[in-house]
Amino acid sequence: MTTSSFNFKTLSNTLFLLSALCASFAQAANPKRGMAFPLDLTQPGDAAKGAGTQISWEYDWNVNAPPNLPAGIEHVPMQWGRDGIDGFQGAVKGMGAKVALGFNEPDIPEQSNIPAAEAATLWKQGIQPLAAAGVKLGSPAVSARVAPAGTQWLKDFIAACDGCTIDFIVVHWYGEGADNFISFVQDVHSQFPNKPIWITEFAESRADTGLVQAFLDQAINWLDGQDFVERYSWFAFSVNLLDANGNVNDLGKAYV
Repeated sequence: MTTSSFNFKTLSNTLFLLSALCASFAQAANPKRGMAFPLDLTQPGDAAKGAGTQISWEYDWNVNAPPNLPAGIEHVPMQWGRDGIDGFQGAVKGMGAKVALGFNEPDIPEQSNIPAAEAATLWKQGIQPLAAAGVKLGSPAVSARVAPAGTQWLKDFIAACDGCTIDFIVVHWYGEGADNFISFVQDVHSQFPNKPIWITEFAESRADTGLVQAFLDQAINWLDGQDFVERYSWFAFSVNLLDANGNVNDLGKAYV
């Protein structure tokens, strides 16, 4: 994913949604539940006021946190691709982050598009040293595409990255139906049984509101019940969780 796929109105709605729900709901934060949060949001500072959202963390495909991030929500920095990797360690240490994410969909040409062997070299250069500082490291986030992409790319990366620290596996999924999503996550777990899993992008691809609602209800209930699922983040956040007038809809209330 790249932040350029969002228009400004959509970007603004994302922070508006979170701040509105923070002000409206008195719920305990869910340690698993996160949100994908584009960096180039702008919103008045009072949007960060309030508390009570179930969202406990966010990431924005970048190192830096978005402006006016509500207090109490953890920012997780990410090294998206090759560019800027020399400065990643210093930035992560400087912000005191406890967790960092690796490359974004290096297995597909439309995203960071890095061969597994090259990714291993870059990892050793710019990401692996963070482990010695106590930072937990998430694997490169791979797509749900079949081999040679997806989990096969990740296996090739791990084989090439001898001695590298991978604290948890990161994957993305888009498709139809919660049963298919659950089967995918279970399959990933079967391939990497000794690692927790983060799903940092997932969404029902059909536009029908009823289908999306059913997917979200089933998916998050299942995710919350799996010990091996450490964190997850719904991708279509600003699109599917607001109505046409920019108000929080039933999906937003269920997720946030």
